[in-house]
Amino acid sequence: MRELRNTTDTFKKKLCFSITLAAVILTYVKLFSQSDGHIVNDTRRNLSLKEEETMLPNLRNILRSKGRKSSNEESSELRFVTFGTSVTHGAMMKDESNAYPFLLSRNAANLAMRASDSSYPSMCTQTMLKESVYDVIVVEYDRRQFESLAVLATRLRERFPDATIILTKMWNLMDVTVKPNRGGKVEKLREWLFKSGKPMMSQEALDFVLNSDVTLKFYDRLFEREETMEKIANATNSKVYGWDIYGDIKDLLRHRFPLFTDLVHPNDEGHSVIAHDIQNILAKANPKHSNRIGTWGGGDFCASWFQSGTIENNHNNNLPLRSPSTPLNKFDQKNGKYALEFHKDETAVQIENPFDGPRKIYLSYMASYPNKLYPKVSVYIAGRPKDTITHIDPIAKYDFPVHVQDTKLIGVIQPGKNVLKFKTLEKDAEEPFRLVGFAITNGVFNPSDMYFKPALVK
Repeated sequence: MRELRNTTDTFKKKLCFSITLAAVILTYVKLFSQSDGHIVNDTRRNLSLKEEETMLPNLRNILRSKGRKSSNEESSELRFVTFGTSVTHGAMMKDESNAYPFLLSRNAANLAMRASDSSYPSMCTQTMLKESVYDVIVVEYDRRQFESLAVLATRLRERFPDATIILTKMWNLMDVTVKPNRGGKVEKLREWLFKSGKPMMSQEALDFVLNSDVTLKFYDRLFEREETMEKIANATNSKVYGWDIYGDIKDLLRHRFPLFTDLVHPNDEGHSVIAHDIQNILAKANPKHSNRIGTWGGGDFCASWFQSGTIENNHNNNLPLRSPSTPLNKFDQKNGKYALEFHKDETAVQIENPFDGPRKIYLSYMASYPNKLYPKVSVYIAGRPKDTITHIDPIAKYDFPVHVQDTKLIGVIQPGKNVLKFKTLEKDAEEPFRLVGFAITNGVFNPSDMYFKPALVK
């Protein structure tokens, strides 16, 4: 009987201890859900230090681990950056913060530039990214200038060896031609729709396209880019996000036409579709947070005040360009575009090369077509032979009205301060010559004849 009584007493003590422990744990859980940051202090008011140390060391460790996990989760958030044209910029949207980069990540760095193609970012990758590190990189330069796209993708891969890089391969309504089946010439979809009198981006316009007795085709350039972009993707270990061009074109237009706000730019629904499709690619690619970085090669320094209206300091923390007599004006009030305007017949511009060796210099300026808005100018680097003069004729090579950036190699500048001397060669131009940026690099690049974004000339 004595042994049975002892056993019973022992069982009661253990049961009491277990109930007490369970109650304490429930108290901790409740307190934790109410005040994650003060749980240990709150519990100490109800438990003696001895009880806490003897009964709950593991629970206290769990709570600390939970706090560390939250911190790690925050630090391991994927970092997104996007390059591209006015499409990725979110042009024509009521709220550009709803563009697809920010649907992928609200913290995305959207480096897309209106009126641009891949030539500037391929020359200026380091300047644009500085010391930032990214895990997911989306590049929307699928229209032209694939030599520069290859350079940009290569520089990104060399700098970010672990990043997931996605190259887009989309199309827009400017890529479609129309030929009446009962005779008639091939026309651009834009011109054909305009002549029809149908509201351009309406359901009525789409019904007219789908029900007309015409043959619709994509321009050959969409098919010609297939092999080129595949090579770039393979060489840089990049993914490709593409839109179908081989299906029935009327079916393709039936699904894609409603995604555009005009003939080029996606609307809110279009950006949502792009973001959703890219998220599907990322779900399979499973990108990782990585701080491993590689080289920028010989480096670059670029300045563009086209969108910001400010000229930032260079690597040496010096103002990279000086021209006291040349005003930096906001020439496009609606779209917020800025340029240095050359109102005098002759203008001197000082540009500093921050590197310790000679570098090529490219100038970016405004150009137009077919209206000739800007005068021809000549430019040479002071101290160089006169036969090194470069002539700039700001006519954009395109087949419909545009007002865009153009860029051209001027020559080689030495380390330190260099003076570029401009001379206006035509006096009857509608606007003054407008300089919007420059690039200093030692790379071998092919600047484009025209930046992409088609902005109608007023």
